[in-house]
Amino acid sequence: MKKYSSRAEFLRTLGLDCTNSQGQYSFVNDEKKQVFFGLDQRDGINDTLILADEWKYTNKLKKDGTKYKNSTYSKSIPHIDLIENQGYELFVYKTLTSIDDNGAVHATTLFQTEVENRKLERKNDGYHALKHVTRCLFNVDLETPKGTKKPAKDNAQLTRFVRDLEVKNWVLNYARGNCECCGKSAPFTTSDGKLFLEVHHLLKLADEGSGRISNVVALCPNCHKEIHYGANRLLLTAKMYKDIDRLIRE
Repeated sequence: MKKYSSRAEFLRTLGLDCTNSQGQYSFVNDEKKQVFFGLDQRDGINDTLILADEWKYTNKLKKDGTKYKNSTYSKSIPHIDLIENQGYELFVYKTLTSIDDNGAVHATTLFQTEVENRKLERKNDGYHALKHVTRCLFNVDLETPKGTKKPAKDNAQLTRFVRDLEVKNWVLNYARGNCECCGKSAPFTTSDGKLFLEVHHLLKLADEGSGRISNVVALCPNCHKEIHYGANRLLLTAKMYKDIDRLIRE
Protein backbone atom coordinates (compact mmCIF):
# COMPACT_ATOMS: atom_id res chain seq x y z
CA MET A 1 0.00 0.00 0.00
CA LYS A 2 1.44 3.39 -0.95
CA LYS A 3 2.15 5.78 1.92
CA TYR A 4 1.45 9.51 1.66
CA SER A 5 3.21 12.34 3.47
CA SER A 6 -0.10 14.02 4.32
CA ARG A 7 -3.85 13.69 4.02
CA ALA A 8 -3.86 16.48 1.45
CA GLU A 9 -1.46 14.57 -0.79
CA PHE A 10 -3.66 11.49 -0.57
CA LEU A 11 -6.89 13.39 -1.27
CA ARG A 12 -5.41 15.16 -4.27
CA THR A 13 -4.92 11.76 -5.91
CA LEU A 14 -8.73 11.44 -5.73
CA GLY A 15 -9.20 14.66 -7.68
CA LEU A 16 -10.08 16.78 -4.63
CA ASP A 17 -9.25 20.41 -3.89
CA CYS A 18 -7.47 20.46 -0.50
CA THR A 19 -6.79 24.20 -0.28
CA ASN A 20 -7.29 25.40 3.32
CA SER A 21 -8.53 21.94 4.26
CA GLN A 22 -7.25 21.76 7.86
CA GLY A 23 -9.85 19.93 9.97
CA GLN A 24 -12.34 19.72 7.10
CA TYR A 25 -14.82 16.84 7.42
CA SER A 26 -15.68 16.32 3.75
CA PHE A 27 -14.58 16.94 0.16
CA VAL A 28 -16.29 16.84 -3.22
CA ASN A 29 -15.30 15.69 -6.70
CA ASP A 30 -18.01 17.30 -8.83
CA GLU A 31 -16.70 15.82 -12.07
CA LYS A 32 -17.28 12.26 -10.81
CA LYS A 33 -20.17 13.22 -8.49
CA GLN A 34 -18.43 11.85 -5.41
CA VAL A 35 -18.36 13.03 -1.78
CA PHE A 36 -15.58 11.92 0.59
CA PHE A 37 -15.91 11.89 4.39
CA GLY A 38 -13.37 10.84 7.00
CA LEU A 39 -14.28 8.27 9.67
CA ASP A 40 -12.70 9.92 12.71
CA GLN A 41 -11.15 7.47 15.20
CA ARG A 42 -10.52 10.15 17.86
CA ASP A 43 -12.99 8.69 20.39
CA GLY A 44 -12.24 5.03 19.66
CA ILE A 45 -13.15 2.66 16.88
CA ASN A 46 -15.65 4.37 14.59
CA ASP A 47 -16.84 2.53 11.51
CA THR A 48 -19.89 4.58 10.46
CA LEU A 49 -20.24 8.10 11.99
CA ILE A 50 -19.19 10.82 9.55
CA LEU A 51 -20.98 13.96 10.82
CA ALA A 52 -22.19 14.13 14.43
CA ASP A 53 -24.86 16.57 15.60
CA GLU A 54 -22.66 17.56 18.54
CA TRP A 55 -20.07 18.93 16.10
CA LYS A 56 -22.47 21.70 15.02
CA TYR A 57 -21.12 24.08 17.67
CA THR A 58 -17.65 24.77 19.07
CA ASN A 59 -16.84 24.94 22.79
CA LYS A 60 -16.04 28.65 22.55
CA LEU A 61 -18.72 30.87 24.16
CA LYS A 62 -20.07 34.24 23.03
CA LYS A 63 -20.66 37.08 25.49
CA ASP A 64 -24.30 36.01 25.81
CA GLY A 65 -23.22 32.50 26.84
CA THR A 66 -24.21 30.76 23.61
CA LYS A 67 -21.73 28.74 21.56
CA TYR A 68 -20.26 29.69 18.21
CA LYS A 69 -21.26 27.63 15.22
CA ASN A 70 -18.67 25.25 13.83
CA SER A 71 -17.94 26.49 10.30
CA THR A 72 -16.41 23.14 9.35
CA TYR A 73 -19.68 21.38 10.18
CA SER A 74 -21.65 23.97 8.21
CA LYS A 75 -19.48 23.38 5.13
CA SER A 76 -20.33 19.66 5.17
CA ILE A 77 -24.12 20.08 5.22
CA PRO A 78 -24.28 20.99 1.49
CA HIS A 79 -22.19 17.88 0.81
CA ILE A 80 -24.80 15.78 2.61
CA ASP A 81 -27.42 17.35 0.34
CA LEU A 82 -25.42 16.35 -2.73
CA ILE A 83 -25.65 12.72 -1.60
CA GLU A 84 -29.29 12.81 -0.52
CA ASN A 85 -30.77 14.82 -3.37
CA GLN A 86 -28.36 15.09 -6.29
CA GLY A 87 -27.16 11.54 -6.83
CA TYR A 88 -23.60 11.91 -5.56
CA GLU A 89 -21.89 8.77 -4.24
CA LEU A 90 -20.51 8.61 -0.68
CA PHE A 91 -16.96 7.38 -0.01
CA VAL A 92 -15.15 7.12 3.32
CA TYR A 93 -11.59 6.72 4.62
CA LYS A 94 -10.32 6.48 8.21
CA THR A 95 -8.63 9.43 9.95
CA LEU A 96 -7.56 10.53 13.42
CA THR A 97 -8.00 14.13 14.62
CA SER A 98 -7.71 16.14 17.82
CA ILE A 99 -9.88 19.00 19.15
CA ASP A 100 -8.58 22.05 21.01
CA ASP A 101 -10.29 23.76 23.96
CA ASN A 102 -12.44 25.83 21.60
CA GLY A 103 -13.72 22.77 19.74
CA ALA A 104 -11.65 23.37 16.60
CA VAL A 105 -10.42 20.27 14.77
CA HIS A 106 -6.65 19.86 14.28
CA ALA A 107 -3.87 17.47 13.24
CA THR A 108 -5.67 15.18 10.86
CA THR A 109 -3.67 11.99 10.37
CA LEU A 110 -4.45 9.36 7.77
CA PHE A 111 -4.96 6.00 9.45
CA GLN A 112 -5.70 3.98 6.33
CA THR A 113 -5.65 4.99 2.68
CA GLU A 114 -8.33 2.50 1.64
CA VAL A 115 -11.44 4.24 0.31
CA GLU A 116 -14.80 2.50 0.59
CA ASN A 117 -18.13 3.24 -1.06
CA ARG A 118 -20.96 3.50 1.49
CA LYS A 119 -24.64 4.49 1.73
CA LEU A 120 -25.77 7.49 3.78
CA GLU A 121 -28.20 7.13 6.68
CA ARG A 122 -29.47 9.69 9.17
CA LYS A 123 -29.54 8.49 12.81
CA ASN A 124 -30.27 10.08 16.18
CA ASP A 125 -26.70 11.29 16.72
CA GLY A 126 -25.91 12.42 13.19
CA TYR A 127 -25.08 11.12 9.72
CA HIS A 128 -23.63 7.63 9.25
CA ALA A 129 -21.98 5.86 6.33
CA LEU A 130 -23.29 2.28 6.29
CA LYS A 131 -21.80 -0.59 4.36
CA HIS A 132 -23.73 -1.84 1.36
CA VAL A 133 -25.34 -5.22 1.87
CA THR A 134 -24.06 -7.81 -0.60
CA ARG A 135 -27.01 -9.94 -1.65
CA CYS A 136 -25.13 -12.90 -3.14
CA LEU A 137 -21.96 -14.09 -1.43
CA PHE A 138 -21.80 -17.58 -2.93
CA ASN A 139 -21.43 -19.19 -6.34
CA VAL A 140 -24.63 -21.24 -6.64
CA ASP A 141 -23.30 -23.03 -9.74
CA LEU A 142 -20.17 -24.38 -8.05
CA GLU A 143 -19.87 -28.14 -8.54
CA THR A 144 -19.37 -30.41 -5.52
CA PRO A 145 -15.70 -31.51 -5.46
CA LYS A 146 -14.85 -35.21 -5.30
CA GLY A 147 -12.03 -34.73 -2.81
CA THR A 148 -9.34 -37.34 -2.13
CA LYS A 149 -9.64 -40.55 -0.11
CA LYS A 150 -5.98 -40.53 0.86
CA PRO A 151 -4.52 -36.98 0.87
CA ALA A 152 -0.87 -36.74 -0.20
CA LYS A 153 1.83 -36.00 2.35
CA ASP A 154 4.24 -33.11 2.13
CA ASN A 155 7.44 -33.09 4.18
CA ALA A 156 8.42 -29.64 5.42
CA GLN A 157 11.00 -28.29 7.83
CA LEU A 158 9.54 -25.78 10.29
CA THR A 159 11.19 -23.26 12.61
CA ARG A 160 9.10 -22.56 15.70
CA PHE A 161 9.65 -20.07 18.49
CA VAL A 162 9.64 -21.42 22.03
CA ARG A 163 6.83 -19.73 23.96
CA ASP A 164 7.34 -18.87 27.63
CA LEU A 165 4.81 -21.05 29.48
CA GLU A 166 4.97 -18.91 32.62
CA VAL A 167 4.12 -15.77 30.64
CA LYS A 168 1.26 -17.57 28.89
CA ASN A 169 -0.21 -18.81 32.17
CA TRP A 170 0.19 -15.40 33.82
CA VAL A 171 -1.60 -13.56 30.99
CA LEU A 172 -4.44 -16.11 30.87
CA ASN A 173 -4.83 -15.91 34.64
CA TYR A 174 -4.78 -12.10 34.55
CA ALA A 175 -7.55 -12.05 31.91
CA ARG A 176 -9.84 -14.06 34.23
CA GLY A 177 -11.57 -15.71 31.29
CA ASN A 178 -12.38 -12.43 29.49
CA CYS A 179 -10.99 -11.42 26.11
CA GLU A 180 -8.67 -8.42 26.51
CA CYS A 181 -9.81 -7.03 23.16
CA CYS A 182 -13.63 -7.21 23.14
CA GLY A 183 -14.11 -7.83 26.88
CA LYS A 184 -16.46 -10.76 26.36
CA SER A 185 -16.25 -14.05 28.22
CA ALA A 186 -14.36 -16.98 26.72
CA PRO A 187 -16.56 -18.75 24.12
CA PHE A 188 -16.36 -22.19 25.75
CA THR A 189 -14.86 -24.28 28.55
CA THR A 190 -12.20 -26.87 27.68
CA SER A 191 -12.41 -30.56 28.60
CA ASP A 192 -10.25 -29.88 31.67
CA GLY A 193 -12.59 -27.14 32.90
CA LYS A 194 -10.64 -24.06 31.80
CA LEU A 195 -12.10 -21.02 30.02
CA PHE A 196 -10.64 -21.03 26.51
CA LEU A 197 -8.64 -18.00 25.39
CA GLU A 198 -5.64 -17.74 23.08
CA VAL A 199 -2.45 -15.77 23.69
CA HIS A 200 -1.26 -13.29 21.08
CA HIS A 201 2.03 -11.41 20.72
CA LEU A 202 1.28 -7.83 19.65
CA LEU A 203 4.67 -7.59 17.99
CA LYS A 204 5.22 -10.99 16.39
CA LEU A 205 8.09 -13.13 17.60
CA ALA A 206 9.12 -13.40 13.94
CA ASP A 207 9.44 -9.59 13.94
CA GLU A 208 11.69 -9.75 17.03
CA GLY A 209 8.87 -9.18 19.50
CA SER A 210 9.55 -10.19 23.10
CA GLY A 211 7.98 -12.97 25.12
CA ARG A 212 7.18 -10.62 28.02
CA ILE A 213 3.76 -9.83 29.50
CA SER A 214 4.14 -6.30 28.08
CA ASN A 215 3.80 -7.78 24.57
CA VAL A 216 1.27 -10.57 25.17
CA VAL A 217 -2.55 -10.47 25.45
CA ALA A 218 -5.31 -13.06 25.97
CA LEU A 219 -7.89 -13.06 23.18
CA CYS A 220 -11.03 -14.95 22.21
CA PRO A 221 -10.64 -16.86 18.89
CA ASN A 222 -12.70 -14.30 16.95
CA CYS A 223 -10.63 -11.32 18.09
CA HIS A 224 -7.43 -13.29 17.59
CA LYS A 225 -8.32 -13.91 13.94
CA GLU A 226 -9.45 -10.31 13.45
CA ILE A 227 -6.19 -8.99 14.90
CA HIS A 228 -4.33 -11.03 12.26
CA TYR A 229 -6.61 -10.61 9.23
CA GLY A 230 -9.30 -7.98 9.92
CA ALA A 231 -9.64 -4.57 8.30
CA ASN A 232 -9.65 -2.97 11.79
CA ARG A 233 -6.63 -4.87 13.13
CA LEU A 234 -4.49 -1.74 13.54
CA LEU A 235 -7.24 0.10 15.37
CA LEU A 236 -7.95 -2.83 17.67
CA THR A 237 -4.27 -3.15 18.50
CA ALA A 238 -4.01 0.59 19.20
CA LYS A 239 -7.04 0.35 21.51
CA MET A 240 -5.44 -2.44 23.54
CA TYR A 241 -2.23 -0.44 23.94
CA LYS A 242 -4.37 2.43 25.22
CA ASP A 243 -6.62 0.40 27.54
CA ILE A 244 -4.19 -2.16 29.04
CA ASP A 245 -1.60 -0.56 31.33
CA ARG A 246 0.98 -3.37 31.21
CA LEU A 247 1.39 -3.22 27.43
CA ILE A 248 4.41 -1.43 25.96
CA ARG A 249 5.01 -0.87 22.26
CA GLU A 250 8.19 -2.53 21.04
